Amino acid sequence: MLVKKRVAQDLRESQRTRLDSDAARGSMLKESAAFPEVCPEVLLSRDPEACPFCSLDMRRALLANEAALALRDGFPVNSGHTLIVLRRHVASWFDATRDEQLAILELLDLVKEELDRTLAPAGYNVGVNVGAAAGQTVPHLHVHVIPRFPGDVDDPTGGVRLVIPERGNYRRAGHVPRGPRSREP
Repeated sequence: MLVKKRVAQDLRESQRTRLDSDAARGSMLKESAAFPEVCPEVLLSRDPEACPFCSLDMRRALLANEAALALRDGFPVNSGHTLIVLRRHVASWFDATRDEQLAILELLDLVKEELDRTLAPAGYNVGVNVGAAAGQTVPHLHVHVIPRFPGDVDDPTGGVRLVIPERGNYRRAGHVPRGPRSREP
């Protein structure tokens, strides 16, 4: 157990050093005893069947703080689709500590600033899926930050309400928005 704990500590140190080398990322790191210890067993996992967020390649991190990190979604629904992933393995927002939730919200603001600067979206959808009934496919807390652009769907009315498509648009009952029509060459 001591070896696993030391490896986890070394991993956190190497992550901190790598992120500190980039001034923008280094400024996001903060020490706090309020964040629970990250589970060493989870950090050491390299099994493809294991949680994909517990075995992330830290080089994918765009931004990070002591409790969470932000990276581009591997299956984006729009350009710039970003995930904010809690470092500690818990299934949902409601399992996270208040300090962890605040750390995620801190990164949410920073992700928005970065996306505003690089992509200049016209809006955002921000969401958390909790449980299989809500569409959660990876039982590890992560927040979706989805930039929105004019024309990315024919009618965005209802926004996050469209998780149940036929009930989402309260102005046009039963309307399910479609993505932009592809143009024939």
